[in-house]
Amino acid sequence: MATPTVFEPYNSDLIVVRGADGALSRAPGARWADRLPTLLQGRIVQTFENAGLARQVVPQGEPAQYALSVDVRRFDIDAAKRQAVVEVTARLVAESGGRVVAAHVFSGAAPVAEIAGVAPAQALGDAFADVLSRLIPWAASLGRYPGT
Repeated sequence: MATPTVFEPYNSDLIVVRGADGALSRAPGARWADRLPTLLQGRIVQTFENAGLARQVVPQGEPAQYALSVDVRRFDIDAAKRQAVVEVTARLVAESGGRVVAAHVFSGAAPVAEIAGVAPAQALGDAFADVLSRLIPWAASLGRYPGT
């Protein structure tokens, strides 16, 4: 599974907060344990495994039908709505030829109690879990993917 594509301002270890005016800042006193793309990749693979779908992820270098490509559109706290918002585009790309055979946008949200400390990370984790609860079965129903 390739590392998810994550654009600025999400491509870091900062937790992003979107103000009511659309301005972006960081959650005070909160950081990811690693860069967000690395964390998301691990969580996606772990979710395949936890769902009993580890056979869908084949070891690196072995033949696979498709590559799962994930682009992060949003991964932030909406301060005005007091919720975590996650939106990703998932694509299944044929390993032979590179043609996109399926694509879908998945989004999820979760309430956030406060916009400081561990609450933003927990809420974003919950919103991402909601996304994965639909993304993983969708992807698993369509093929096998290269491993990490």
